[in-house]
Amino acid sequence: MVESQKLGLRQNLADMQETVEQTNQQLEQKNRALESINAALAGARAELAKVRRRTRAAYAFGLGIAGLATAWALGTSSYAATQKAEAQRAIEQKEDADLAAQSAQKAVDGLQTDKKTLEITRKSLENDKQSLLTDKEGLLADNQQIAAEVDTALEAQQAAEGAAATAKSQAANAQDQVVVAQSQAATAKAKVAAAQTEAEKKQTELAQVNTELETSNQALQSEIAKQETVANETARLETLNNDLEAAGRRLGNTLGASLGLAGVSPSQNALYELGGLKESIPYLEASLKKAQDANNLRGAGNASGNLGEVYHNLGDYKTALKYHEEHLAIARKIQDSFGESQALANVGEVLYQPGLLSRCVGET
Repeated sequence: MVESQKLGLRQNLADMQETVEQTNQQLEQKNRALESINAALAGARAELAKVRRRTRAAYAFGLGIAGLATAWALGTSSYAATQKAEAQRAIEQKEDADLAAQSAQKAVDGLQTDKKTLEITRKSLENDKQSLLTDKEGLLADNQQIAAEVDTALEAQQAAEGAAATAKSQAANAQDQVVVAQSQAATAKAKVAAAQTEAEKKQTELAQVNTELETSNQALQSEIAKQETVANETARLETLNNDLEAAGRRLGNTLGASLGLAGVSPSQNALYELGGLKESIPYLEASLKKAQDANNLRGAGNASGNLGEVYHNLGDYKTALKYHEEHLAIARKIQDSFGESQALANVGEVLYQPGLLSRCVGET
């Protein structure tokens, strides 16, 4: 772009120089024409002066002739006529000279007008020449500036060419790196394929494991269902134990109130006559086993306490003490304060029997 601007500016400068030269030539032509007009005007003025001198001479000569003619009028008429004719010719020459003088004056006036016109034209051409010179100086300054810009552009071009060479070298290096990267990518691709094969193998194994887990899960669900059934049965038995415990307490209270100091044997006989306690033992033992199988310590403790109550009411104090001590151990293990106090009371109640009273005091 800068080079094209420089070429265009040079062309404009050449055109302007040609225009200046043409203007100078026109100015010289006008100056020569003005000089010719000045010379012609000088010649016309000289000729006009000559005509005027001849006119004055002819007028004077005509007056002289006229005087002579008058003086010699009385002389001879022939000579007078001749002189008269001469005088007439002199007058005519004067008139012709006047006409020539007028024509010369007109020519001078025309030359003066042409001279003024040429002067105006010359001044206009000089102004144009000065304007062209000013434009020429501006164009020269622009030319210098554009030359500097061209030099700067050439330096930038050289720098760009150097940068392009460097970039080309870097591109070649990058191409080599691409080849290496492609080789590494091929190796990585082979590794990925092997990893995919291994992953598919692992997925197959995982599917097998999932199948086994699903089977185990189903078995676990089945076991959970069984545990829930056991828990439900344990809860039912606990409810039954609670009911039996309440009935046993009510029965014990009734027997205690009715027997008083009658002793143990009548009370034993009365429990046997009431019936139902022995029949509850298998249920309570089943409840205890299910609670133990389900690792339900609280339920096992309650079942042991209920069995102790039944055996206590049946008079089997040794077995009753065994179950009450089991209930006490479980209550202490699970930190069941209420169950512990209840078990201690039951143990004390069993030990309150004859022969066990000393142990009752010692335990409490």
